[in-house]
Order: sequence, then structure tokens, then C-alpha cells
Amino acid sequence: MKAKVIKRFEDKYTKAIHVEGEDITISNERFEEINSTSLGIFLEPIEDEEEKLAKEKAEKQKEAEAKLKAELYARVEKLQLELPDGLTIKQVQEAVEEAEAKARVLAEKEAEEAKAKAKEEARVKKKKRGLSPRKIKRKS
Repeated sequence: MKAKVIKRFEDKYTKAIHVEGEDITISNERFEEINSTSLGIFLEPIEDEEEKLAKEKAEKQKEAEAKLKAELYARVEKLQLELPDGLTIKQVQEAVEEAEAKARVLAEKEAEEAKAKAKEEARVKKKKRGLSPRKIKRKS
């Protein structure tokens, strides 16, 4: 890891003197050892670009996962699904998508039935109009 010297010190192993403002590369264990002395804190960690990018990527992934969980929760509530505990996000997502597909098919079927019923009612209404008393007398 990289660290910045914030207080001058002499490394007891290498006998090197590190001055304030200097950037050094050391192990995590050595960093902890130097900063755990009774003389105070000598180093502060420096995040290098790779570590910083990795942290940002992890944070974005957590945010995206939280957003997905919230969206799935809302969809589960809307569909009034009862799912068992212990499902993974992927399993919940699959169950929600399957339920939504079934709901779409059902809605399309109901729409077709309503359309057919309206068409039948219009045909019956038209037929009733066609059998008016005037037309019956003319046929006779």
C-alpha cells in the first residue's frame, strides 16, 4: 500500500529516515505497526487510482443492487406475490417476470373476450333493429 508521511520518523528495520510529505510504499502490517506506537500516528494511507476505481465500482454495484431490490419489491407488492424466504435476487426477478408475463397473457385474453362480447352485443343489437315491426309487415 502507499502511505504519506505526516510526521518524521526513522524506520527501525531499514534505518531510513522518512520526512513529512514523503510518499512511501509499505505493507498493511507495517503500516499498522508504525501507526500503533505510543508516539502517535506517522502515516496516512493514500488510495491509488486502482483502489479508488475498485471502491467506486463496488459502491456503484451496491447502489444498483439496492435499486434493483427496491424495484423488485415494488413489483412483488403490485403483483401480490407470496414468495418463500431465502430466494436470491435472480430467483425473485425470474418469479416476478414470470408472474408479469402471466398477467399480460391474462389481460390480453380478457381484452379479447371483452372485444368479442362487445362485437356480439353489437350484432344482436343490429339484428334486433333489423326485425322492427315495420319490416315484419312489409315481408308479409
